[in-house]
Amino acid sequence: MSNKTLKIGIIGGSINSTIGYTHIKAINLNKDFLIHCGFFSRNKKINNSTGESYKLKSNKIYTNINNFIQNEKKNIDAALIITPPNTKYDIIKKLVDNNVPIICEKPVCSDYLISKKIYYLVKKKKLFFTSTYNYTGYPAIREIKEIIYKKKLGKIISFNFELPQQTFVYNKSIIVKWRLKDYSIPTLYLDLCSHLINISKFLFNYYPTYVMSFSTKNKKYKIIDNVYAWLNYKNNMLGNIWFSKNSLGQRNGLKLRIFGTNLSVEWDHSKPEKINLYYKNGKIEVLDRASPNVKILNKQKYFTYSPGHPNGFLDAFANLYSDIYQGLIKYKFKKKIDYKYLVNEKDNANIISVLNSINQSSKKNKWVKTRIIQ
Repeated sequence: MSNKTLKIGIIGGSINSTIGYTHIKAINLNKDFLIHCGFFSRNKKINNSTGESYKLKSNKIYTNINNFIQNEKKNIDAALIITPPNTKYDIIKKLVDNNVPIICEKPVCSDYLISKKIYYLVKKKKLFFTSTYNYTGYPAIREIKEIIYKKKLGKIISFNFELPQQTFVYNKSIIVKWRLKDYSIPTLYLDLCSHLINISKFLFNYYPTYVMSFSTKNKKYKIIDNVYAWLNYKNNMLGNIWFSKNSLGQRNGLKLRIFGTNLSVEWDHSKPEKINLYYKNGKIEVLDRASPNVKILNKQKYFTYSPGHPNGFLDAFANLYSDIYQGLIKYKFKKKIDYKYLVNEKDNANIISVLNSINQSSKKNKWVKTRIIQ
């Protein structure tokens, strides 16, 4: 298969977008993609400034989505959508109708029924579609997946995942307007819980069957700011997740703990290259890139430099884009796509479904059954 550079068109992700900037840096880091065109903002000045910063010619900077698609659908290998969740459906539908492969910043949308519509749209066209959940680009999380796959933990009894942030209580937080509104699924779920559900599916390969949760609402912004949830699986595994934006001192406190009958695993986002293993006999082992018995954590392709130089958020994004590139190449050559590290249209819909169930549980104060597309 070809090693050609793929052309990408970008929708959203202006120079004012922090996550947009991260996408661009990740794309440029591995040289697999060329930014060919874009419609970055409805604000003409910001739109032009963004296109110019990416060194695009003026005729490749678009002012509306229809012209973007009609003029570029045969010139690009994929469209990258970096817009707020509540705006994505109309964009996705137009791209699908024109057979344009899609890379979509998470989450795919802000509504359960719309997520199902997107799933069926993409499935019918058999189009390449993936979302960027960057944490599964971390080599350590991929190493944990291997540990679980090899059944080193024994039977998994339970897990505890948390993602607390201080956004709503930190005086210097800058919050974009769309994040200060709750949709049918609250924004906190879309921002943070979607990551935790994606990581759990990535590691365990299934979704919970029942969920229960409790939430609190921020007095200043009148939106959900803190949630504790319990996940019940068909194999009697239990999970506890906590996600918050009212936790002072927590900048991005992602932590994973998985408890098995033979072994337990712990990973902390603040120490991204270290995995702690806890054995039945009391032994504690720390895995890192230089450990002799790791399979994923020592792969040079996942890192920008040698051991001792931490692999972080941007590198994880770049790793994900390398996987997306391989998926798109296989799609172009009509080869079977390996979704081991990619989130496809079904998983996008299922993640939104679990978020919706957790939200409904919080409202009803009882266990709620999830609706998973098999």
